[in-house]
Formats: sequence, C-alpha cells, structure tokens
Amino acid sequence: MNFKFSTKEGLTIIELIAVVAIIAVLAMIAWGTFYSLRGQSALDSAAENIVALLNQARAKTLASEDSSEFGLHFETAKAVMFKGTVYSSASPDNEVFNLPSPVEISAVSFVGGGNDVFFEKFSGSASRAGSITLRLKSDASRNKNIIISSTGVVYASN
Repeated sequence: MNFKFSTKEGLTIIELIAVVAIIAVLAMIAWGTFYSLRGQSALDSAAENIVALLNQARAKTLASEDSSEFGLHFETAKAVMFKGTVYSSASPDNEVFNLPSPVEISAVSFVGGGNDVFFEKFSGSASRAGSITLRLKSDASRNKNIIISSTGVVYASN
C-alpha cells in the first residue's frame, strides 16, 4: 500500500476568513472599551475642572481680589467665572470654561433657584447651596454631581 501525503502548504480561504473574523471581533471589543473609557475620562476631568473653578472663585473672594466677590454661572455647555454678585454675559472680566464635547450640565439645583452662585467676602460662604449635575451626552446614566455647601465647601460625587 502506497499512501501519498500532500505537502502543499498555505492557508485555505476558510482559515483566512476565520482569522479575519476573530481580529474584527477583538477590534470591536477594544474600540468599545476605549470609547467608554474616553467618555468617563472626559466626565471626570470636567467635574474636577468645575470644582477647581469654584474653589478658585472662593479663593479670589477670600483674598479680596479687586475688593470683589467672585462666582460662577452655569449653562448647558459651559461654566463662566464672574466678578461681583450678579452675572452679566457682557462683562469683560468673565472667564469661560467650555465643557468637553461629550459632557453637558444636565441640572443646576440651588436653594432659591437660579444658575449662579457667588462666595461671600470674609466668610467664603456660598450665596446658594446646591448641586450641579454633569452627564455624558451619549449615556445619561453616567453622571457626576458637584455639591456646594452653604459654608462654601465644594466637592464632586458620583
């Protein structure tokens, strides 16, 4: 009995399709993970920046910079640091912080209403206690709350 074995080497089309399919599945999993982490990172960064802006406004007030109070005004896509106790969109002293594109301010809830908070001279107390909620535009269930106490202490929470 003579058996002939074929010694042809190479890939069949089925093997090639299987390898391409496996690579495509792995790429989709990696892309989904990357996209998810990018959004969470933008949300965390935006919350940290707003906390820093609030603390900066409080520090400027306590330092009596320009003998004035400082505060923040909140809109859906930005926060604006202003000088004084009343926000004016036309003031040249305003400092604008635009939120990263995947993030928005979904709610501003201050005692007494409004979208502005400023800090009192000498005490650093907030004019209004409350919270600001940031969320991902693509996933409203992923959000961060920034809490402002009546004493002026500011912190972020999930």
